[in-house]
Amino acid sequence: MTFEAPGGPGGPRAGRPDPSGGERFEDGDAAPWWEDHRGWNADDAWAPFPRRRRSKFLQLTGVVVAVTLVLGTAGSTLVIVLGGSSPQALPAEVASVVPLPAAGASVPVRVAFQVENPTGGSVRPACTVSVLRGDQVVATVPVRASSLGEMAARTLAADQVVADVGRTVLAGVRPGASVACHS
Repeated sequence: MTFEAPGGPGGPRAGRPDPSGGERFEDGDAAPWWEDHRGWNADDAWAPFPRRRRSKFLQLTGVVVAVTLVLGTAGSTLVIVLGGSSPQALPAEVASVVPLPAAGASVPVRVAFQVENPTGGSVRPACTVSVLRGDQVVATVPVRASSLGEMAARTLAADQVVADVGRTVLAGVRPGASVACHS
């Protein structure tokens, strides 16, 4: 196999000017293909790239992530548009449970409790206090939201409620209580 200079056997040679009036070539140099006056041929075109196969697992993962992002964004937007938010449980604990002296068929039980707002924003807690006899709930009292008011971020609020419990239900047993709060 032999190689010839572009343009065939009569092409530029060492020390002689290019026949087309171009630059001079030294020994062993040949004009680059884009300067050899041949132009663009079909042989110079790129071959098609082979099709890459993607894993079915990766395709499925991509679809699941896309759907989750779309639904999560739509849900957040809907909450903002409606002006609501999903309730978040707030840490709360009972401070004391005291049966108050009274005459009659019921005994008023005062339950003192405290609520913590660990979130980064202000919340208006909604709480429910339950009076217990052992493990059994004998009275439930919802706490008015205005009673606790708006709680600033990372604060603690205390409140108390009074629940009337039947005297026979508490006969001889010291009552307990639990409290559940959410934002």
